[in-house]
Amino acid sequence: MMKKKTITMRWLGAVLVGVMLMSGIGLSALAQNKVRRAPADPATFEKIPANRLNAGTFTVNRATGEAVDITLQVDFWASEASWNIWSYDAAAYLYGFNQGFALANQVVNVTEYLSPGDYSIDVWDDFGDGGISGIVKQGTTTLVQWFNDDYLSFGYFDFTVVATVPRLEITPLVLDLGQRPIDAWRKPGVFTLTNTGTGSVTVNASELDAPAFFALNNPTLPITLEEGESVEVGVYTPGDATP
Repeated sequence: MMKKKTITMRWLGAVLVGVMLMSGIGLSALAQNKVRRAPADPATFEKIPANRLNAGTFTVNRATGEAVDITLQVDFWASEASWNIWSYDAAAYLYGFNQGFALANQVVNVTEYLSPGDYSIDVWDDFGDGGISGIVKQGTTTLVQWFNDDYLSFGYFDFTVVATVPRLEITPLVLDLGQRPIDAWRKPGVFTLTNTGTGSVTVNASELDAPAFFALNNPTLPITLEEGESVEVGVYTPGDATP
């Protein structure tokens, strides 16, 4: 039976902050002045200010996940070698460009926080004789290991990251709330919290970095999410919000 685990969470801007979870917020506001067009008969027209405010972009940084330790060593011909991390679930590389080495026989140690799922370390060698050895660990568990002669021009070494703790994920990471009249209420945007880890997680409280501009429609707190359970949270701009 999975032990129930309680984590005290805080809303930090757009983000739940907790043990190994997530932090950060980005938002922008742009004031625009617009005047409605006059109808055909100007005698019946009275100009009505239609000042509008961009409600902002509510942004969540990439959530942290399971700590995965990657150790790579290149051979003498460092300039020939490069590497990247492929996510099978996202069908994309983690880095926007391949990572290289600066020195012969260099050892690189990297810790990435990866969502549970399937990945590979992809390695390249321009000369075609291998060159990078490596090991990937999650905690004390070795997920994959290889040597510098296990491939020639290209090699990939698969591994699976497993969930080990209760973990909240937020989707989507960006909410564009669009435009609204100044001092007007607007229907909330919605993001979803999901427990993608093991065991239960309890959200006890929430807090915003910008309470004068954003507000939350929370579920009744505290709330406990079992494995795989989700809850929706609304984000809106209060009527007295200003840029």
